[in-house]
Amino acid sequence: MIVKDETVKLDGLQPIMRHAMRWADWVWKDLGQECVITAGAESVYPEFLPNGEGHPKAFQLIHSAGSLHPMGLALDFRTRYFDDGGDEAADKLEFHLNHTSSYLDSGKFEVIQHKTHIHVEFEPNE
Repeated sequence: MIVKDETVKLDGLQPIMRHAMRWADWVWKDLGQECVITAGAESVYPEFLPNGEGHPKAFQLIHSAGSLHPMGLALDFRTRYFDDGGDEAADKLEFHLNHTSSYLDSGKFEVIQHKTHIHVEFEPNE
């Protein structure tokens, strides 16, 4: 498993998300791909001055309002290299995380497939 680049923050990720990381890594390997985390617990990117120097002048939101990423309860995994767009990866990941959720006192994992990635979040109150 690798992290896309330095913009992806895993600091602040809640321990429950290790289940998603472990299963995603296993599923991607099973499908012959390296698992790449494309989003973690980050919430904003700095917008630098036009010349790229100095302190950030503002911050740009990365995820939509209500996103669980800033709370450390969501991860995104790359799928653009799968021939089926990630359908099989999403199905397998959802199966394993549903099974994991069945052992928890509360909360559940949700797997949401997008065009270029799979979003996994943990809803603590579900």
